[in-house]
Amino acid sequence: MAGSINSIVSNNELIGNLTENNVAEGHVRTAYNPVYAVVTEAAAQVVLYISSIDYKLYAELKDKSGNHIADSNVIDLPLETMVVNGDYDSLTKEVILTLDNGNTIRFSVADLISGLQSEITSSNKLSSDLVDDTNKTHLFVSDTEKNTWNNKLDSEDLIDYVKNTDYASSSTGGVIKTNDYYGANISDSGNIKATVEPFNRYNNYIDNAAFISKGTLENVIAGKDLETANNKVVSISSSSTDTEYPSAKCVYDLVGDINTALDTINGEVI
Repeated sequence: MAGSINSIVSNNELIGNLTENNVAEGHVRTAYNPVYAVVTEAAAQVVLYISSIDYKLYAELKDKSGNHIADSNVIDLPLETMVVNGDYDSLTKEVILTLDNGNTIRFSVADLISGLQSEITSSNKLSSDLVDDTNKTHLFVSDTEKNTWNNKLDSEDLIDYVKNTDYASSSTGGVIKTNDYYGANISDSGNIKATVEPFNRYNNYIDNAAFISKGTLENVIAGKDLETANNKVVSISSSSTDTEYPSAKCVYDLVGDINTALDTINGEVI
């Protein structure tokens, strides 16, 4: 390449002299020609290869015509050791891992589960000693704490609580029990109530100191034939029978007709 009218391009030197008429005379050196790679040396594509046996990876460098130029270093990917399946041998208590290359690895889980509870069920419960209740709202109680509480039931250091066996007495408060032998029971709302007993149980079962409810009283009145309507003395006469007015008839048999008795007492007919 030649220089322009006012300059000389680098690497295209003009060798010569200027004449008296300012005319350059001489010759120009060979123009600079950069070196380009030939087609068989220029890389144009990279192809990757991996072995399905040992999973080793390498790259091949090719020119634009697909001709081989060079290979890269081999990269060993240990994919053949990748686990593709697993099983458990109940006889040997081992885990079996199958690798991609078909090989197997066996190992025992005994050391992993040593000391652990085999299962947690209603019949095989987890021990409370294995639970940490630190900074929790609901805490476990130890035997030492329970013994401490039980030993503090003295006059100087009394804890205000009642055990289910601390029964009340005439001078001490405590647990109250009920029993139908004493005609007492507890309602669904927790109230003490007297039971309603039939006449035969009143006669033959409940204690003499038992509670008597209104219902039991009505049954006793009916059972003993003590109804008011059957005991009106004014209705009694010598012709009355024991079965009509049993209680009043008994009185009549003892004192006779009431009017006659009064006349006799007063000495005159009233």
